[in-house]
Amino acid sequence: MRTIGEAGRRTMRIPVRGMVVRLLRPLATPLIAAEYLRLLFRNRRAIAAADVVFPVWFWSFGHHATDPHLALLKNPGKKVLLLVSDYGDTNRHLVNSFAPHLSIAYMRHSRFARFLWTDLAGTVRTGSIKRGTLSFFLRITGARASVIDEIFERGPRVSGLYLVDYMRLLKERPDLRPVPPAESINQFRAVLQTGHADLANSWFVGIYLRKKYSARDDIRDAPMHSFTEAIAEITARGGKVFLGGDTDGISSFAGDGVYTYSDFDAPRDLADLYFLTQSRFVIGGHSGPLAVATAFDRPFLVTNCAFYYLSGYLATQRVIYKELRRSETREPIPADELFREPIVSFSEQAEFDAAGLTVVANSPGDVRAATVEMFELLDGHIAADTDLVDRYRSLLPRDSVAYNSDCRPAAVYLQNLKWQ
Repeated sequence: MRTIGEAGRRTMRIPVRGMVVRLLRPLATPLIAAEYLRLLFRNRRAIAAADVVFPVWFWSFGHHATDPHLALLKNPGKKVLLLVSDYGDTNRHLVNSFAPHLSIAYMRHSRFARFLWTDLAGTVRTGSIKRGTLSFFLRITGARASVIDEIFERGPRVSGLYLVDYMRLLKERPDLRPVPPAESINQFRAVLQTGHADLANSWFVGIYLRKKYSARDDIRDAPMHSFTEAIAEITARGGKVFLGGDTDGISSFAGDGVYTYSDFDAPRDLADLYFLTQSRFVIGGHSGPLAVATAFDRPFLVTNCAFYYLSGYLATQRVIYKELRRSETREPIPADELFREPIVSFSEQAEFDAAGLTVVANSPGDVRAATVEMFELLDGHIAADTDLVDRYRSLLPRDSVAYNSDCRPAAVYLQNLKWQ
């Protein structure tokens, strides 16, 4: 039974925290700047040797791959330094994959600094404070390095020009792709040999789930039920499945040939590097794992994509968009509405709701058919439905990622799409 004292202590936590926040908020700027300046001085030699400095902290998993890669691709022949603000959630195995091509300085922030960022200043303000502090540091030390401010633009959604640039540069400079650190890959292989010797010579397909919020749905979610038949297809072919990403509550799907993080005596970040770079191909939503797989030139099946101006990025990738229906009649939206304004630019649940539209997750059968296509693609067999691909591309905005990408929709998606 809970005592009165215990209840009192619990009720006091919220007002005490609120009081601390109110007291520290006016001091957030100087406190953030002071810690960042201290870390910059600690890395002053690396900064002095660089031609280009890219100060980053990775606010999503995919940016661990895209941001360093694009900084490198846009500055060939220059000494690029990543100044990584590490708040304890940086995948160093992944970032270290760029070490053959650029320099990396990890600046490990305190727990207090994380509190200042998340509870007081927020992402935009913290970034502004850091940029100002870096400029001040470069002036007082006389360092000659130029600074990359941000990789991505905050302009119109559809145009995505930085991603269009990225796809072009990927083809022009394949020599600048990241390389998974041999030490990291061998470390995970040793885990397999020790704990699962029977898997040491097995091949895997990685399936990355996405469930952004536990209490509600998000249009970018890639729900588990979409993948049940694909898992059966993979294991029937003799493969194994690694379930990664947002894996809470999926134990009921575990079985012969299906594994997740808890099955391996290894940190999650190490498992992610291994399965995103060593799997035969990866299946998931349009989120961070796709960006990581793309940087390493890995095949990927994008499922449950609710952004109709996007797609995968490589010729070895395929995409299945979520089905869109009118909420009242359940009638599917035809292609000439789906891939044109205004629907093609929607990226928020509220926009679909306001337009009277319901987003429907991919069916298990469609994901299985697209999975079969991935196996055929990797075996050199490409579905010959060029007429449907051309019809699809003719509808897209010319500056969109989907139009400029070598990725194309899976055949099953194009065949089931309502064209009139």
